[in-house]
Amino acid sequence: MRYIVLPVGWLALAALATGTMAAQERPAELTGCYDIAVGAWYVAKEAEPDWPDWTKGRPLPDQSGDSAVYELPPRIEFAGPFRGFGGLGDRVAWRTQIVVPEGALPSAHSLMYGEDVGDSLRLVFSTGYVGVRATLGRSGGRWAGIGSTFEDLLPHEVYARPVELIPVSCDSPPPVSIDAMLPITRSVELEGGLAITLGEPLPEALETTPARRNIVRVTGRTTGLFAGAGSVEVVVGERGVTHIWLYYADPGVHSSLESRLRDAYGVPEHMGGQTAAFLNRITSLSLARLRNGEAQVDLWDSRW
Repeated sequence: MRYIVLPVGWLALAALATGTMAAQERPAELTGCYDIAVGAWYVAKEAEPDWPDWTKGRPLPDQSGDSAVYELPPRIEFAGPFRGFGGLGDRVAWRTQIVVPEGALPSAHSLMYGEDVGDSLRLVFSTGYVGVRATLGRSGGRWAGIGSTFEDLLPHEVYARPVELIPVSCDSPPPVSIDAMLPITRSVELEGGLAITLGEPLPEALETTPARRNIVRVTGRTTGLFAGAGSVEVVVGERGVTHIWLYYADPGVHSSLESRLRDAYGVPEHMGGQTAAFLNRITSLSLARLRNGEAQVDLWDSRW
């Protein structure tokens, strides 16, 4: 089954804008909860022969280190209409937002939506740059079809797999619990009991000064897992805090920080020779070695 969906890069992120529409403008509304079952990956389209070698012969998504960006959440819920770009000029389409119910395994995707297109259901799960899109048809009381990967990069191999949506009660236990995911902290604690938390607004009691663009510098000393930071910078977006940067100026502090993080999360992945990372579907935590054993910790919500 072939279909065309325009690239989901910055347009997809813009589609997160919501609005209110009149009742007569509402499309047939998608509702309820579904479990997603998938089949094995296969290569649906080879990389173009004229493009660089790095676009060819990569492992299938479920065998690669960044597989979460190609994996669909096992439980989803259609959470009502939102306004998104239709893809051409100023044309706008109304679509149904997809969310992951509380307690279910989260998705790595910042944008998830469904769209009723005639007799088909179109789904998009996007990080803003990569993800999976699918077109499904009715199959009894279910939806079934094919999902395929996309990337807003040079031509690349496209992988595909069968996808099936199975209607379930929203009150039933999810097939995969959030407990299956490595529980990386999303907060940095400060003296005085305050905390900076990804996905939440900055506490009003915090003292901050502008640094650059949408970045602010926070006054206060860190405690707990991230104790000893000499400087704290935070990126705040529409969805709250998206990035926290911690800078440590003491010589030799990198070793003690790495020991703390290993004790909390086990053996890290390595992103280059001087950076160790701890990752799950929604949170990324990295530790970089700077000159003289100084260190920088980056904590961010990888969906935004």
